[in-house]
Amino acid sequence: MTSLGTLLRTLRHLSPEQVIRRAVHEVRQRVEPHAGPATRLLYAPVPEAKCVVSLGKPAELSEERVIVERWQRGVVEIHGVERARDDWSNAEMSRLWRYERQYHRELPALAMLAPDDARALVQSWLAACPPLGRDAWEPYPVARRILNWSLALALNPALEPELAPHLAGQVRWLANHLERHLLGNHLLCDLCALVAGASTLEFSDSDAILKRALDGLAHELPKQLLADGGYAERTAQYHAIVLDDALLAATLATQRGVELPASLRNALEAMTRWLSVVRRADGSVPYLNDAAPGSIPNLDRVLSRAHALGISTTPKGHAATELSQTGWSIVRRGAHELLFEHGPIGPDEQPGHGHSDGLSFELIWDGERVVEDTGTTSYVADAVRHHERSATAHASITVDGQSPDELWAAFRVGARATISGEAARLLEDDVWSLRGSLLAPQGWRHERGLIFWPGRALVILDVVEGTTGHALAHLPLAPGWSWHGSSLRRGERELQLHTLLGMSIDAIDGWVSAGFGKKLPRTTLRFQADLSGRIAVVLAAPGAMGALEKNGCVIEHAGERRHVVLDARGLPT
Repeated sequence: MTSLGTLLRTLRHLSPEQVIRRAVHEVRQRVEPHAGPATRLLYAPVPEAKCVVSLGKPAELSEERVIVERWQRGVVEIHGVERARDDWSNAEMSRLWRYERQYHRELPALAMLAPDDARALVQSWLAACPPLGRDAWEPYPVARRILNWSLALALNPALEPELAPHLAGQVRWLANHLERHLLGNHLLCDLCALVAGASTLEFSDSDAILKRALDGLAHELPKQLLADGGYAERTAQYHAIVLDDALLAATLATQRGVELPASLRNALEAMTRWLSVVRRADGSVPYLNDAAPGSIPNLDRVLSRAHALGISTTPKGHAATELSQTGWSIVRRGAHELLFEHGPIGPDEQPGHGHSDGLSFELIWDGERVVEDTGTTSYVADAVRHHERSATAHASITVDGQSPDELWAAFRVGARATISGEAARLLEDDVWSLRGSLLAPQGWRHERGLIFWPGRALVILDVVEGTTGHALAHLPLAPGWSWHGSSLRRGERELQLHTLLGMSIDAIDGWVSAGFGKKLPRTTLRFQADLSGRIAVVLAAPGAMGALEKNGCVIEHAGERRHVVLDARGLPT
């Protein structure tokens, strides 16, 4: 049971309109399925609907061939779990699994490579999921389904007789069920779906729906973007999903001959720049907050779609990238990268995809991931989900085992930490300083400074004040790394590890997400603060040495020496 205090601390961040709309949504979801034939007639198939756009097929179809092969074996796979392709409402599966079953992700692949199977999917679904039952007829699954049906139809207009009438009916339904109670990526997905569906089809009110939806998207997408181009929920996964949806909607609209509003085009350009910047050399993105391998759209295709709309996809090369509103500072030098996270858990009205990871970091050393965020394997409200959202799953601080943010259920946040960060500063000769501050609602404060000499050393300096509790710093290693007291090893690779202040207390087992439902084992090291609340740890190349001196930190390696001035609390000035 959730305490009244926790509930109130959660609700106080929502607008009154959100609360009212939530109540209306819940009533509609319970009443409409029992409202009889009259309600269903409002959203019935539209026989006169016609497909009026077409898209060229991608040159590379390896992913689609895997999907089609699986479908022709009689199964679908969602979150690593296979089930019969005609099983549309398996009560044994999680709600998220059942939701995603209703997205029809398979349909575009089938439309291109196996049109008869695409027709069979639609007929099977129509028989099993008539309007307006749950899960198939909640707004978000409807929106995602409209996007996939619109893409499938644009890729193969010959499917018009089977898809167009029912697609038009779903577009009309969604136009009256926008998720303004949730806002965030759900509302954006709804608007993108309406633009996509009403652009692909022509029927009596398609132009009116298209105009309202395009105006809504041109208003809402910029509203949910940060000044640095990042998506407000501060997860690369949902940034890529929102961008992919919006680019598909924009592509179909331009194919229909509609001019994109300037505000929408500007937002797409900003989002594309952000994604191009955070994308790593191996093609991946950071899996911070709710993000997981396998759940992010094909980024090559996302950027290709942006390029086709005349949007530049080439990032500018900088040693340090500041995404100050997102709260990510990224220092890159060759094959070395340090990402420092100092942003809020998420927007006030929708923090559900955020984790309690304030002042955490990820480290890539000579192309190898060393310190790595846990990512996400589950959206089920259980111990796994709670751990993955907690500070213990990140390179963060806990006090008496508690995270600084009040996490509950699967997507709820009550009281929230206040976090700030400074831009990465180049001190001298490729030595960088990064610094941030976190004030927990419980009253304690965490200050962190990072000194990064790429390829030589990373010094982690922590100060925890305002508590008599036990402060622990967590260092979650990437899979394959093992702890040997004064060193870390992975195969032939070795890094030195020294505790300068505080004490290393143990290594515990954990995991890194390899996708929803998939875990890779890893080790997390824990360090306890000394009596003054300080922890200092050095990760360094073999032969390097790091030490604290009065008012400074010294790093030596291969005959070179760097001295960084520290303030009275032992943080870089």
